[in-house]
Amino acid sequence: MNEFNGSDRRAHARLRYIGTEPPTLVMLGKSYPITDLSAGGLCLDPLDDQWPEGVHVDATIQFPDGVFLLISQAEVVRTSKGETALALSTEIPGDRMSIERKRVQHISIEPGPFYEREDS
Repeated sequence: MNEFNGSDRRAHARLRYIGTEPPTLVMLGKSYPITDLSAGGLCLDPLDDQWPEGVHVDATIQFPDGVFLLISQAEVVRTSKGETALALSTEIPGDRMSIERKRVQHISIEPGPFYEREDS
């Protein structure tokens, strides 16, 4: 699922996890429960005042079974619904001559039979 906005390519990433407990987001040594992932991003509404738009942060998504996902230099953005979310910028190899910039804006983390990353 890709959305195109001018030359900026936006993608959805999905990470499935095993178990019934949702993961937590860890930033600057503090853990925050991830409670709302359905509204177009990794929502950080309780952190609105602490994380102004445009700030870049390093974060970790920590799963209850010890698995974690490192996020480097994620940009704090506002969704179309006014929520605070993290936008990830990743470099995806295109062909041998170019690196395509792909901005992952929408992240959903949901129960599943295995860990999976989808960005197509």
